[in-house]
Amino acid sequence: MASFVNITETPTVMDYRQGLLVDPVHRSNFESGAILTRTRSTAVPRTKELFYISVSESSKQAIEAWEKDTIGFGGEAFNWRDPNPNDNVMYGAVLLAPCQYNLHPQNPDKWQVRMRLGLLCESSSSSSSSSSSSSSSSSSSSSSSSSSGGA
Repeated sequence: MASFVNITETPTVMDYRQGLLVDPVHRSNFESGAILTRTRSTAVPRTKELFYISVSESSKQAIEAWEKDTIGFGGEAFNWRDPNPNDNVMYGAVLLAPCQYNLHPQNPDKWQVRMRLGLLCESSSSSSSSSSSSSSSSSSSSSSSSSSGGA
């Protein structure tokens, strides 16, 4: 899977949005006026909208090249790490729409770039992978000690 474009600018937090990709609830209306609801599935895909407020020309060109050549305008999935410092999670993601590029209104040397991502799956972070490996090693050591104790 491809990696997210590597540029020095970070998205602005004031326009950092997230939501659901689809409504996870199935609703059925009956003639009596009653509404029956149930969830469609346990996994609910999410969206993230990133807004880069002031991007240099070289970074804009890097994003355009990545969008066209690496992920085929959203046809290929890529790995993306959430820039939120409280969320140390790597996601599998796709572009839900082509990136939007606008000249910065106060600085014609800079660009504004908006991206809408669909998050497909969550990869385990380094902390969860280390805890799972330590738990598997402790379970293997306990099983070996129980087999030697019975002999």
